Amino acid sequence: MAHGIKNRDRVLIVGDRGWHGLGQQMDSISMTDLKEQFPYSYEKVPMFTADGVEVEGFKAVITTDDKQSNGVVGDTYEIINLDEMFGLANDLVVAHGTGRVVSAGSLHNREDFFVDLGIDREFRSGEDVNKPFIGITNNFCGMRHFVAGAHMNRIVCANTLNLMLREVKGSPRAIKIRHTKGAWNRLAEAKRILGITLAAFDKADEEMHQMISKKMTDAEIASYYDAIMPMTNIPPRRADENEEQYEARVETIERANRKASRVRAEWSMTLDNERGVLGQEPNLWLAMNSVTKWVQHDNQVKNESTNPLIRGWSNRFATGFKMTNEAHDAALSVLG
Repeated sequence: MAHGIKNRDRVLIVGDRGWHGLGQQMDSISMTDLKEQFPYSYEKVPMFTADGVEVEGFKAVITTDDKQSNGVVGDTYEIINLDEMFGLANDLVVAHGTGRVVSAGSLHNREDFFVDLGIDREFRSGEDVNKPFIGITNNFCGMRHFVAGAHMNRIVCANTLNLMLREVKGSPRAIKIRHTKGAWNRLAEAKRILGITLAAFDKADEEMHQMISKKMTDAEIASYYDAIMPMTNIPPRRADENEEQYEARVETIERANRKASRVRAEWSMTLDNERGVLGQEPNLWLAMNSVTKWVQHDNQVKNESTNPLIRGWSNRFATGFKMTNEAHDAALSVLG
């Protein structure tokens, strides 16, 4: 079946069917629902050849309700089970009301299992509304680590699950746990790291309101833009270059200045548009948003795909990542 949902699988989702109509719609998903809808656990059992000889060094991973195999793993493989995944979700956000389960289920005949947690926070960037999530996903056939981390796209299909995995890869606010001895101890570390992630959401919210309250003049906005994309003054001619070399150097600088001027004009236009939509005076948040919105949506990179999803991914995590960080760092510098 489509998107990894096979005969033994079930996916729960709040709000819409998702998974191309294959998800089971729920008004809400409680911890009790998870235990009732997925009333099984995973365990390792010996493997035998057709003539009854035990296969050394390997075990089959089965689910306890139907005793069917989900894959083959080595002897040292340690299972991080569903109750541990559910416990992590509960301890992180559900028990104290920070968020809720918005989707959960098994895929690929129970080889994979995921839980997606919606965090009760919204971060507005002009007309954009960012709603953070924490994804928890596990593989039970030795193909992938246990992975958990913050992401910004709700898991509603296999593509968004893969996007979540790519988004948290290498993040300091995510965790990967190998299925080896000591895996359970690292679950405590997962709570600590992901707890820091939740604190980071609160810090981002606090920063946003501080930036909104920081009113800026046109000159201050221009100075902020200078910190990210400065205009270069035309230098004097050097003693070691002839007129042709000097003119070539000047042309290079002027070309860069023309591009910078054009981009900065786009930033100013975005700031003015967002100011009108939100009814705010020019402020630091609008200035930073005018840069990051251009980076993530409009910035064009040579030889880059015109596909807006791919371009957005590239600008968010690849070619535009440096400028996004510079815009944020410059804004924090203004705050002092």
